[in-house]
Amino acid sequence: FPSHDIKPAITAHPTNTIVSNGVTATFKVEAYSLLGMSFAWYHNGVKLSNSAKISGAEESICIISNVAAADAGNYYAEVRNWVGPVYSDLATLSIIYPPVRIDSAQAITNGLRLQMSGSSASNYVISASVNLTDWTPISTNAALSGNVIYTDTTANTRPMRFYRAAAR
Repeated sequence: FPSHDIKPAITAHPTNTIVSNGVTATFKVEAYSLLGMSFAWYHNGVKLSNSAKISGAEESICIISNVAAADAGNYYAEVRNWVGPVYSDLATLSIIYPPVRIDSAQAITNGLRLQMSGSSASNYVISASVNLTDWTPISTNAALSGNVIYTDTTANTRPMRFYRAAAR
């Protein structure tokens, strides 16, 4: 085969990325070709398109703005010339969420009231357990101001219950 009939070569693959909820994530691929190249980025096997949230979907650098849970997963790039495509290794986007603090727990007539604080504009998933091993989500509350009050009306019917909260 003549040297001009060669697919592109990926010289640097995208890397795994861990970011906080709401910030920007960037993936980069580097490639070489004697011919022109085009790029396409994929998330969990679905081709990305440029939007208000995604830029560079057809460039060597793909930027995802204001990441949320739906953006977590595997990303890869397709690099193509007229001979055909090559694909980068998978790079995983993981999202970490800020901590949520349970500030107070107060017994009330109809149950237990929990007051929590953390980052604003998050959803707080409140889970309960009787053994600190098996957790069951019992509520999801929007924390527009960063503070949430949740009342567990079933707390009076249980001899013991543990609670935890996480932002999502």
